[in-house]
Formats: sequence, C-alpha cells, structure tokens
Amino acid sequence: MRHITTTRLTIAPPSHYKMEGHWYLDDLVAIYSDHDVKRYISEPGRQYTRDDVAHIVDEENEAWKTGGLALMLLQDRTLDRIVGILKFQPSPIDDEDLEVVVAIHPEFRREGYAKESLKCVLDDVGVRGSTRIIARVSVANTGSRDLIESLGFRLVDERVDCWASAGTPAIEHIYERRHIAST
Repeated sequence: MRHITTTRLTIAPPSHYKMEGHWYLDDLVAIYSDHDVKRYISEPGRQYTRDDVAHIVDEENEAWKTGGLALMLLQDRTLDRIVGILKFQPSPIDDEDLEVVVAIHPEFRREGYAKESLKCVLDDVGVRGSTRIIARVSVANTGSRDLIESLGFRLVDERVDCWASAGTPAIEHIYERRHIAST
C-alpha cells in the first residue's frame, strides 16, 4: 500500500517510517500498552517494551511484503508524532472478513484522528476486494460506537467480550460495513 495523506496525517505501513533509531517506538509502546487497546490487538496484562514493539513492527512489515493488509501508522505531520495505528486483521468471527482496529495514543484521543484516518482508508480497502469489514466495540465506548456508525457501519450482533476486565461491561457490539464490488 502506498502512503495516504490527509489534512493532518500521513497514513502508511511502518516501513515508510523505517529510519535510524526508530523514533516512533515510544509512541507505539504507549498505544500497545493502553488497556483499551490491548484487548483488540495485543495481549491483555502484558507490558510492552521498545524491543517488543520493534518486533511487532518487523512482523507487520513482513505481512506487507506478502501482500496482506496490516498495520498502518498514523503520523501527525505538524507534531511529527505517531498519534495512532490503524490495522486490518483477519476477523475472529469469519475468516472471509477483515476486522478494522483503530487505536489512538491516549494523549491524542477525541481530536478526530480516528475518523480522519478511517474515512480515507475504508474506501481504499473496499476497492481491494474485501466485501465485508467488521469492527468490534465495547458497549461502554460510546464515542467509538458513534464514530463507527457515522462511517456507515451497522450493528449486526453483540457478544461477550472475553477480554473485559472487572468493572468494565462485558459486552461488545459487532458492526459491519459492506462494499459493493466495482464493475
């Protein structure tokens, strides 16, 4: 995938940013270590180090080489910071589908980065042949639910969230967005 630019963001695979010192790893450690993110893309309870995240980035770069959709970093060009990640991964619900996961660095939430990145990337993925993209959202996360619905996803199911911690509602909503193949 080429990199995509929006008003504020460069959205690109990690290899786009491959440079001396991996300047973006500290931002990624903060994202991967966040409790709300762990249950969707990493291991709950695990603390991530720069080395752990560097290994994840290397694996994701390999996935790009084999033609898969994988991790994309969201860089705010003005701040020169990685403000989030956007990832497509096989759906845990149906192997034929893709699941989209967007995670914003705790410092940068509620600033529109998730919507800006998803609006750009979802249509591009649909063009690549995926007819159904799903998103899983905790019932308690009303902001993400509103965002997903505003982007054309519709609620299709709910289920027990097996990664929920004590005190967090243990139900997640399953949303889908369908694409019609172009002729």
